[in-house]
Amino acid sequence: MPGPTELFVDFRTPVPGAEKALEAHMQAHRAYHARLRDEGKLLMCGPLLDGSGALVVLSVGSLQEAEAVTGNDPLVRHGVYKSRVMAWSVRTSREGLL
Repeated sequence: MPGPTELFVDFRTPVPGAEKALEAHMQAHRAYHARLRDEGKLLMCGPLLDGSGALVVLSVGSLQEAEAVTGNDPLVRHGVYKSRVMAWSVRTSREGLL
């Protein structure tokens, strides 16, 4: 049975007062995420339902690459979100851990 898969989670929190920047850069953000998805780097993403931020799950080769990918997202680059990227060792129900 294969071991755990290492992925990277980007936890994003909104920067107060960045609403205009959000509107201005949302189209570029969506295009960037579409490209990452097509490259197999973006596995899933979305806002937290309580409005406290968003999560992005990446499959890339290293923490440094995940931080670079995140830093190039227009919403992070233009100060709409602060980002914290962490390595995540995923265990699935197939491995009997859930």
